Amino acid sequence: MKSDTSNPSIPLRALPSFFKDAAIVSSAQEDFQSERSEVKRKILQADERIESKLVSVSSQELHMNSNARKIYQSNDFSKIEMLEKKMDNDLTPIYDNIKEHCENAWTRVVSQGKEFYMCWSNTGSMWAYTPTIEKSQNGTTFQASVNVGTYSQSSGVLSSQSYTFSITSMIGEVVLSAVVVYALSKAIQSGVEFLVSRFAADIVTAAANLGFQRFSCTVLSKVVTGLACCVAAVIVTIGIHYLWEWLVRRYIICLRIYNWDEQNDWKISGQYLGNAVVAGGGEQKKNDAPPTIPKKVKPGGSVTPPGFQPSEALDEVCYYAIMVWENRNQFLQGCSMALSLQKDGSNEGFMWAFDCPRIADNRQAARDGIGDPKDYIENCQWDKSPKDFHITATSQNIPVSFGLNKLSGAENNLYEIKIQINH
Repeated sequence: MKSDTSNPSIPLRALPSFFKDAAIVSSAQEDFQSERSEVKRKILQADERIESKLVSVSSQELHMNSNARKIYQSNDFSKIEMLEKKMDNDLTPIYDNIKEHCENAWTRVVSQGKEFYMCWSNTGSMWAYTPTIEKSQNGTTFQASVNVGTYSQSSGVLSSQSYTFSITSMIGEVVLSAVVVYALSKAIQSGVEFLVSRFAADIVTAAANLGFQRFSCTVLSKVVTGLACCVAAVIVTIGIHYLWEWLVRRYIICLRIYNWDEQNDWKISGQYLGNAVVAGGGEQKKNDAPPTIPKKVKPGGSVTPPGFQPSEALDEVCYYAIMVWENRNQFLQGCSMALSLQKDGSNEGFMWAFDCPRIADNRQAARDGIGDPKDYIENCQWDKSPKDFHITATSQNIPVSFGLNKLSGAENNLYEIKIQINH
């Protein structure tokens, strides 16, 4: 992506064609570094003590055209890899820019009177957009969700998630977007070595750069794993091979659970980890898992930046959860994990287990009914076709499929599993 040498965030060409009626306002570099920054001029009572808390992170939201949906639901990794190669080609220039220039890779744009931050290539974009900041029900704090998303024009796929904050003072939507951009950029620069413990500190640093000298940020313990997976999703959703191509002896297990069920939300109700930790999140508690995976919805009700008009209709919307683990002890040890997945509002669901041994092929298992994950992985019957198999679950006989990219010898020891519910 070509850019002005004095301002790496602004390409020499105009905004991408899939953003209509949008205009460049300024670079993030100017917003963070210039005392004359328009963002800084919008900050009132900057000496006031402001406390913020990250209170929740959403499930991942996937928008796609009908062709991309068929590819995902097929669990055919050769086809999926071809689709994701298109995403890589669209978004790798963006990640290149962020890795090299960090927060300075971003540009503040405006459309329909709303400002947000974006970084783009010829056929892809990444954004951070805060629609509104509203007073909470208690009347003493404010609440806002920052939507972070990517769009690949060549593949016809959009992925997004939201970070919800509780704040003691009104700071302005574009300011909240700016501090999240800063923290995410630091995480992307770090790649798989990012730490959730640094996320709040980076937000405080960004706020100080904007003029908030008494700004604090806390990540609630209940959302640490959700945040780790949410940040990991930004890294791995599209550019996983690009960012992790230097890995040597570490095993990385990346699980995505897609909920195509139009009737039921699903949730991870329990888990067991054997020599595995969430990448970036540190040790994980027994029931510390991502949020509920909402049921499949019709397009039109999701948050995207103003002016966004994809080149073709993204008429399929699916929520998914992502978990990214690595082996804690890496000397001659692999890792394993097991989950119970439960249909929300019932005691029905299914079990899943995965074993990545140091020397031997990977194993995968699943069965109908929920139970204790540790007991299950210790006594399960491993499927004879672990790369691609199916079960039915619950009294409704909901189909569930399981796909695995490699039994062994995966590039960079990166193993990807996809679970498709009711596809």
